[in-house]
Amino acid sequence: MNMNSGALIFAAGLFLASSQVSAAVGMVADDASDKVIVFDTTTHIVKGTVSIPPGAVIGDVLIAPDGKTGFVTNFDFKVFVIDLTTSPPTLASGTNPISIDNFGEDLSITKDGKYLLVTDGDPVAPISVIDVATRRQIGSFSTGSNNTAVAVCDDNSVLVASFGDGLVRRFTLSAAGVLTNSGAAFAIFDPTNVYCAPGSKAGFVVNVESKLASFTLPAMTGVDTRILDNRTGTPDVSAITGALNPTGEKAFARTQTSVMKFDFNPVTGALGAGPLLTIPVASVIPFFGVDQLAATDKEIYVPQPGVLSVYDSVNGSLVSSITDPAISLPTGVTVASSQFNFSGFIQPVDNLPNINVVKAGSAVPVKFSLGGNQGLNVLQSGYPASQPIACSGTAANGEIEQTVTAGNSALHYDAAIDQYTYVWKTDKAWTGTCRQLILRLADGTDHKALFNFAR
Repeated sequence: MNMNSGALIFAAGLFLASSQVSAAVGMVADDASDKVIVFDTTTHIVKGTVSIPPGAVIGDVLIAPDGKTGFVTNFDFKVFVIDLTTSPPTLASGTNPISIDNFGEDLSITKDGKYLLVTDGDPVAPISVIDVATRRQIGSFSTGSNNTAVAVCDDNSVLVASFGDGLVRRFTLSAAGVLTNSGAAFAIFDPTNVYCAPGSKAGFVVNVESKLASFTLPAMTGVDTRILDNRTGTPDVSAITGALNPTGEKAFARTQTSVMKFDFNPVTGALGAGPLLTIPVASVIPFFGVDQLAATDKEIYVPQPGVLSVYDSVNGSLVSSITDPAISLPTGVTVASSQFNFSGFIQPVDNLPNINVVKAGSAVPVKFSLGGNQGLNVLQSGYPASQPIACSGTAANGEIEQTVTAGNSALHYDAAIDQYTYVWKTDKAWTGTCRQLILRLADGTDHKALFNFAR
């Protein structure tokens, strides 16, 4: 609904064999052309456009975790499905569109890609739950008020913002796709969009008062609030959307004049004192819940009239301007979260927010899966890498279960168990310190683990 109605310590050359890695993709919807424009996030070249039967608004877009399927709302009780495996992309065969019980505005999907949730900012519009495999709505939950935006967390907590009630409610989604109101809520005046950080420990919300407010889960306890100032130093006009980088360590917010970037702690919900970047942007028509901003570790994607602008997420410089005859009044934008289906580190390494306790100088087998054999050319040059961090007490400690001799430290893949392994030889000099291991995949996404090197 229209809202106006320090240093890296080790590196290994791991490119032992080549494999074809599919290009990462993004999508941007356009309300004037009634199309979804699919683009390559590496080259910023348009791969094709897909016509969507017009509704009131061609709004939010989303890419499934496997990167093969896209979704778009059209504010006409429908969600359309896009096949991203074809060249050029097309509307997917089979049941398409998917009928839902609300107009269809904001989209969010479970980490496993099983359920798609849809909300709409109209009064008393229910939350729709879609079974992605069958492409049918299997549930409809009414809060008795409007549901402005939805965000599904990694643990299947579901955050739903209500503009009318001034609340962000936390729901739970069962394995069968059933929504239950947990009763926990965060109060904020007129929220417009909401986000959940990786790990499901914290999130943030933006609102019409140009506030960026963070909270912790599951209790929905408020942590920090920042007033988003524009380039003149006065509060900006309405925060309309936001984004998180893949690790959840950077929070982005967009107002009608600026995009701002803040440090964010995905475990504690703490926000940096002030913006790391402020990028001037053109105003757009704001829509409840629609993600009119997307971010990766390297880039920020900003729909603006006639163009999708791509900015460097470190220094804020303009990297590229994606144009196409179909890009006139772009609305929602999304980029694939990863080319690879990284499901987390496998034991003996514990995932964030846990801290792995290990003896300095020992060898740590770093194991992970990418959802099948992707070849050995899956890491960026210079990675894995590590850097020192402060030994804080913000996460639980977990004794590492296994250590092995480093031996051959090259990356290898075991097809029998679908598992990659890299044996990390730690340094005895790290005794009494803490470090962060960084696994950067070829698509630019970072995956991190924390280590405490016991005395």
